[in-house]
Amino acid sequence: MANFTTTELRISFPNLKEPRSAFEGAKPKFGADLLVPKTNEALINAINEACDKAIQEGLNKVFNGKIPAKSSLKFVLKDGDEKQDSNYHGHYYISASALVKPTLVGADPTIPLGDDETIVGGDYVCANLTFKAYNVGGSKGVTAYLNAVQLVKKGEPFGKKDPTKDFVAHNNEEFI
Repeated sequence: MANFTTTELRISFPNLKEPRSAFEGAKPKFGADLLVPKTNEALINAINEACDKAIQEGLNKVFNGKIPAKSSLKFVLKDGDEKQDSNYHGHYYISASALVKPTLVGADPTIPLGDDETIVGGDYVCANLTFKAYNVGGSKGVTAYLNAVQLVKKGEPFGKKDPTKDFVAHNNEEFI
């Protein structure tokens, strides 16, 4: 398992306080999508190196001594331009999850986030991840486990609507 800490990224769909099930019957998990700008070649190369390390570490236990062709493996970095959500465009993204609640800290990593502090989609974070090779039901690749998240700074929330663009002022009496 390759341990890795990212540089500053934006977070999307953070589920960090309570675990949720992706579908009925699934184990509840914590998780988030981490947006990696396509222009950050140093970070992309470091993530790819961590994935290569995870594959090497899984050589015997996961892949029975033979590494599959890279073209047959699923990787943690996915192309955000293929998603409908425009916040992902121009980025790769990592969907990281955990069965155990990740540690959440503020800009000072020695101070945990308080119960009233929330990380929302659009905030800037650093994340500590563990990359691990897998081979389950014929599906092979590298996955990312979310260990900890550091809130670096608040960002413009994703999906935040400006009500002045969607509504007009009404007098309450008109609705009675």
